[in-house]
Amino acid sequence: NNSKTYADFQNATSHFQSPAQNFVFASVLDTIAIQPTGRFPIRDKNQGRYIQDGTQSAAIWETYVPTNDLPREVNPDRNFVSSANQHPVSANYPYDMYGYYANYRARRIQQKLSEARNIRITDMMALQNDVYNLGASEALPLLLEALVGFKLNTAELSMMNTLKQWNYENTRNSEAAAYYKAWSDEFLLLLWDEMDSEHRVLPKPNHFETWSYLKRAPNNPFIDNHTTSKKETFQELALHSFKNAFKKCGTWKTEHPTYEWSWQAFKNTGIWHLTQQEAFSEIEVSCAGGEEIVNYSSAKKGASWRMVVSPGSGGDYYGVYPGGQSGNPGSANYTSFIAKWAEGAYYPLLFLTPNTLHKDIAYALEIGPK
Repeated sequence: NNSKTYADFQNATSHFQSPAQNFVFASVLDTIAIQPTGRFPIRDKNQGRYIQDGTQSAAIWETYVPTNDLPREVNPDRNFVSSANQHPVSANYPYDMYGYYANYRARRIQQKLSEARNIRITDMMALQNDVYNLGASEALPLLLEALVGFKLNTAELSMMNTLKQWNYENTRNSEAAAYYKAWSDEFLLLLWDEMDSEHRVLPKPNHFETWSYLKRAPNNPFIDNHTTSKKETFQELALHSFKNAFKKCGTWKTEHPTYEWSWQAFKNTGIWHLTQQEAFSEIEVSCAGGEEIVNYSSAKKGASWRMVVSPGSGGDYYGVYPGGQSGNPGSANYTSFIAKWAEGAYYPLLFLTPNTLHKDIAYALEIGPK
C-alpha cells in the first residue's frame, strides 16, 4: 500500500505466497498492470489433472514457478487490464496451469471496455451489472435453427417465439432467459449422457468448450443418446431437449402457482449463511444476471463485493456487498445492503486517513499495545 512505483509494487508482491490471487496496479505515472501472485507448483506432465498417490515421492511438488515468470500484463495496447476467471496464459506459456476457466464474462468485459470512451464511475457500475448473455447469443441461434422443419404444438410455438424475440439480456422479468436456461440444461444433459456414469473421471466440458466443439463438429459421436437404440442427429437432440425443457417449465409453473413466470423466480437466488440455515439467510432475492454473465448470480452464488474507484486525490469511491452493516441476525442492519446489491446500486465509501475523524463516523476506538 506504500508503493510509489511499479517496481515498488513488484517487490512488495514478490513476498506474497498464499492464497494465490490477482493484484492490480495503477499509478499517476501512466502505468497499469495485473498479475497473479502466489506459489504455483511446477507440475510434471498430467500432474494436477488427476488425483495423485500421496505415498509416492514422485507426486510431491518440488519447485515453484519463479516470481518473474508468473503471467502479467503491463500497459497493453488496448489501454486496460481485466480479469474474470479467464485462462491467464497463452498456449506457449512454459508451465502447465490447469483449472476451470470462464470465457463469456471475460469476453463481454473486454468487448464493453474496448468500445467505451471517456469512462466514468457510472459506466463502470453499469458494466459490473451488465446482464447480456453472450453465451446464449452464440448458442441459441444454433438450437433454434435445428428446430426448423419440426412440428410443434401451440404452446411450444409460443415458447419458441419468446426465445426468438429475446434480446439476450437476463433481466429480472425476462421469460426467455428462463426458457433458455431450461433448454440449455436439458440439451447438455442429453449431449453428455456418456459422462453421467458414476465412474466418470473427468468433468463435463464447460459451455464455451461445448459450443465451440459443436460448431466445429455438429455431427460428433456425443450427439447420439446412448440410452436409446436409435442414433440421433443434432436436430433430433435439439428437439428432444426442447420438449423436455417445455415440460420442465410447465411443471415449475404448476408447482409455483403464485409466482409470475420470470427469470428471477426460476433462478431463485438466495444469500445463504455459511451454516446454510434458512433462518440466517435471505432467500428469494429478486435480482438479474446469471451464471457466465458479468453480473454473476445463481441460486446460491453471486458477487460478494462490488467496488468502483476513481483514483487520485479527492477521488470517488463506491461499493456494496450482499449483507449488512451488522453480522448479528437479530440486528435490523443484518440484511440492510441486500436490496441495493440486488438492484445494482452502490453506497459511497469513506476513504479515511490516520488521525482523521470523518463527520459521518459516530465514534472511533483506538487500540494500542501497552
